[in-house]
Amino acid sequence: MVTVLRAANKITKFMLAVGSLACLVMAVQVTADVTGRAILNEPLPGTLETVSSWWMPLIVFLAAGAAQSADDHIRITVLTGVLPPRAKKAADVGALVISGLMIAGVTYFAYESARASIEIGETVAGTMAAPLWPIKFAAAFGLAVYLLQIIATIHRMTRGDSTVDKAGVGSRGHDD
Repeated sequence: MVTVLRAANKITKFMLAVGSLACLVMAVQVTADVTGRAILNEPLPGTLETVSSWWMPLIVFLAAGAAQSADDHIRITVLTGVLPPRAKKAADVGALVISGLMIAGVTYFAYESARASIEIGETVAGTMAAPLWPIKFAAAFGLAVYLLQIIATIHRMTRGDSTVDKAGVGSRGHDD
């Protein structure tokens, strides 16, 4: 189990790097589109489609595992903030189990959607025709790694196992 979780941490770091690169490419593309529109009165073709159907999903889904590993997801602590430490830990683990079950279902359906996308030849609608299946598979993979990070978090919380470190992707070390 520890080996799998360590591998998930390495994959999480790689996926965060790819998501960061997608963010950089998106920024360059949008800048070129705005500059072309303002100076040449000619926008960059396909910007709307690639930003909304390629770059944004990559950024979101490839970074989800890193956010989980770094404990950077938003939490509402109105109820758990007043609980004693053991009850708070139990509530946190319970919430992670429920989250994990939900993410497992979403991962399955994302994978099935990606498979169907290949079968029907799904493309981005608009000024350019680009296939959607690579992004859909990347989203499913990102969700799977997110699920592994949820399992790693549960493992750390319930076992107190320091041998399964966080992925080390910018943890703020806060305790809401």
